[in-house]
Amino acid sequence: MMDINILDFLRNANNLNGVHLNDSVDKVFELRGDPLEIIGDKACGFLHYGNGIRFGYFGTEIDELAIIFYGGKSITYIVDCEHIRIINEKSTINEILLFLNFSNIEWKSNDEKNVNVFSVKLNNNIYILFDLLTGRLTKISISR
Repeated sequence: MMDINILDFLRNANNLNGVHLNDSVDKVFELRGDPLEIIGDKACGFLHYGNGIRFGYFGTEIDELAIIFYGGKSITYIVDCEHIRIINEKSTINEILLFLNFSNIEWKSNDEKNVNVFSVKLNNNIYILFDLLTGRLTKISISR
């Protein structure tokens, strides 16, 4: 399993488990080994690793760093905050917003024009998406 400091990712958005936007796909394989699943082809797709880690690629470059909280897998990150102890697929909009506020991470709601998704954009261009029907966390990502 990959150790991720989710708070560092949310604050800095510069890398996810050592992988940066614009890194080569080959570098991901060198750093992380073989993914659990590859979706797509050589032109574009996604490399899925454990605990919800997903790297999107276009051509030979990484164009998305993401943590996916859906798909029937138990994804859990331990955080040290007064109001929330874990972030997982059951985390709700209010829990994540409290976590961001108490972690001094600035955010604003983002109009996705999508009736199924509520999204929050951080100042560093990370997006946090929630299922609007359940209010649960679905994805944290940054892309170019």
